[in-house]
Amino acid sequence: MLRRAVITLLVVVSSTLAAGAAQADVSVTSFSLTPSTTKAGSNPDVTVSARFSSADNDTPKDATIALAAGLLANPDVATVCSDSDFASDNCPGSSHIGQGSISGTAYGGAVTIPATIYRVTTQGAEVARIGIIADFFDTPIPITAPVQVRSTPDVGLDIPIDGIPNQIAGGSVQITGLTLTLNGTVDGQSFTRIPTSCSSADTTLTIDSYGNPSTGVTAESSFTPTACDALHFAPKLTASVTPDSGDSGIALSTDIRQQAGEAATRQVKIALPASISPRLAALSSGGTVGTATVTTPLLSAPLRGHLVFSASGLDAVFGPPLNLTIRGTPTITGGALSTTFSSLPDVPITDLKVNFAGGPNSLLMESTAACGDIIGNLGAYNGATAHLVAPLACHEGKPSAQLKRGHGKHRKLTIMVLAGQNAPAIHSVHVKLPSGLHVARLTIASGGRGATIVIKGHALRAHRHPHHTVTLVLTVTDASGTQTQLQLTKLL
Repeated sequence: MLRRAVITLLVVVSSTLAAGAAQADVSVTSFSLTPSTTKAGSNPDVTVSARFSSADNDTPKDATIALAAGLLANPDVATVCSDSDFASDNCPGSSHIGQGSISGTAYGGAVTIPATIYRVTTQGAEVARIGIIADFFDTPIPITAPVQVRSTPDVGLDIPIDGIPNQIAGGSVQITGLTLTLNGTVDGQSFTRIPTSCSSADTTLTIDSYGNPSTGVTAESSFTPTACDALHFAPKLTASVTPDSGDSGIALSTDIRQQAGEAATRQVKIALPASISPRLAALSSGGTVGTATVTTPLLSAPLRGHLVFSASGLDAVFGPPLNLTIRGTPTITGGALSTTFSSLPDVPITDLKVNFAGGPNSLLMESTAACGDIIGNLGAYNGATAHLVAPLACHEGKPSAQLKRGHGKHRKLTIMVLAGQNAPAIHSVHVKLPSGLHVARLTIASGGRGATIVIKGHALRAHRHPHHTVTLVLTVTDASGTQTQLQLTKLL
């Protein structure tokens, strides 16, 4: 929002003071973005100042301000000025987010035009929109500009202003400069936000002109945030798992929370326990495997995206108004999956939920009952790190079975059944057999944690092979009455 305001300001300046078309280019003789304090994560007043010159009275046509990554504002602390109120210069004070002035020449003389900045109604899927009312000799001139999210070369806010007028009331106007200030607080609440990284914060202004609309002129202003190590970084991680009722797949949810005033998280690595394995079929097929939900004070509602698995990695893809993809790098070590998201934007994220879907096409499955710890290693923009552990509550595992074939004169099949981890004891086992086979012995061990079943019959004799393979279907009932069906196949 901060970026939006700055850009809108520049737009208003350009629009209000636009001059008649000429044959020369417009140059930017000075440009600065100056916060009233450089303390990282703070909420200062932010002032944008620019000066322009042209040998032949040329004037800006289009302008774009690309705010430094992490230089933000919270639009929701200001109310929205309606379209009708903005057009009539009747916006409520609660929508006022800044002020400034625009200088130039008009009607043969130098002018200084006061300007007021408001939060105005968005159009379509915009993140936000700002508006400037320039008071040109008691004639209000309204100008608005959208706020857009850029994804390259970094994640930040751009405000493009296209088609800046070069005439007002039939007279030519040439813009020679502007000074605009965004308020650090609005209605008693923090509005702007300085980056939480102490790297150089670079803001860029790009303009073209009516005399040369095909060539842009760029100017840059930089400042370096300070006292980054004073920011707290204390994220918390929780996780839960829900096994599928009909197969080995699981649904997994992880949740990372932190306070809005902390250093922003730059990298997240989540490592799953060995009891949770990636499903190879899902890995090879790719596609949507879950959801990601981001809560930030900069948006009025949580933003929901999709987890997409592809050859390039495991990505969190968010649609409008951000249209942003956060790249994830999965690795498999010892059968266990970990994923690293390395380039989260310098934005206060108070809640990050990552949910892997269950079902027959789930990315994750449990090799045993999904006990163990999920490990989170997080890095902040201020250099702080956090090692987090989220224990998974052990649920009732499903029973399992193994089928072994005996050799010798009297062939037999032996089935070993084990009760599910943390599940009730085995009460009974029913076996469905093909013709020519029968259950010779069924024994449930003391305590019901296991059962042994011996299968015999003429179908297993060496001189007769009516079945090249044998398929057995077991129905295991535990002490609570829960039934689980298992299918075993063996080559004879």
